[in-house]
Amino acid sequence: MGANGDGISVRPLLPRRGRQAIPKIHGHATPATKVASFAPLVFEVAASSDSVAASIVAGAARSLVRLAAAAAERLGVATVPTNVAFTGSIATLDAMRALLREELNRVLPCARYVSPRFDSSIGAALLAAQADGIAVDEGALTRLSRSIANRTRFYAAPGTGD
Repeated sequence: MGANGDGISVRPLLPRRGRQAIPKIHGHATPATKVASFAPLVFEVAASSDSVAASIVAGAARSLVRLAAAAAERLGVATVPTNVAFTGSIATLDAMRALLREELNRVLPCARYVSPRFDSSIGAALLAAQADGIAVDEGALTRLSRSIANRTRFYAAPGTGD
């Protein structure tokens, strides 16, 4: 049932945007990025106890964990202690992190949910470096972390303190 009790879950979605969302998503082939742009709205409505939105969020968590489980299986680490990190904007939301952690414990009990040390672009670069035979040890990761921190401070807007 919708948050406003009428059984229609799209109505509590910020009125104008909610009405526009349905035909945009279902009226034609919609790029994944367009659909993903509705994620903050779905999380907002899910937080207001909307069961349909909460189901969508839980389904997203299950799907992400299934992908992680498939990767762990393929890499041969599904039954050994393994760190798993999820990246992307929705993985930074407390509600999603809780769901991911819960689902990961259920599906991959040997896995440990960890926060990513770097964003996905840095992770991809590190994997490419390893594929080229470059050793990526803890010292290299520490130096990389420091370098990123220094650049972030260098490029921060004046007076922000960041």
